Amino acid sequence: MSDQNYAFAVANIRSKERKLVHKNQLERIIDAQNASGFFEGLTETSYSAYFTDKKDPEQFQEIINQEMQDTKKMLLKIAPYPKQLDWLWLKYDFLNLKLAIKKHIANENLEEVNFSTLGTINTEELIKYLDKKQKDLI
Repeated sequence: MSDQNYAFAVANIRSKERKLVHKNQLERIIDAQNASGFFEGLTETSYSAYFTDKKDPEQFQEIINQEMQDTKKMLLKIAPYPKQLDWLWLKYDFLNLKLAIKKHIANENLEEVNFSTLGTINTEELIKYLDKKQKDLI
């Protein structure tokens, strides 16, 4: 890794550290009486950028997923060997695989499944593979 790339990576990580939720913000979020208060507490953090089009507390998972996607992109951008980071996303691959197998066994439509986008396995290829296996069994 060149000195310039290293400096960029360190500066990027340090800027992310400053955006972490502080103790007093976290206490306010925890003390919220309901989901709306929790959501409001998060809007006062660095996550507020993700709240521009989401006003409903039930969309919280979408906000977390977007933050995870952005973090993944940043890590892949600064890593000298991005393929070595695949193990970080392994749990999402297993989650998608488990979900696909459950839906496949229940004979439910796999196109309607809300797969995680954080894994490394292409979910469209996974669906095609399971459909092919089902046809082979018949």
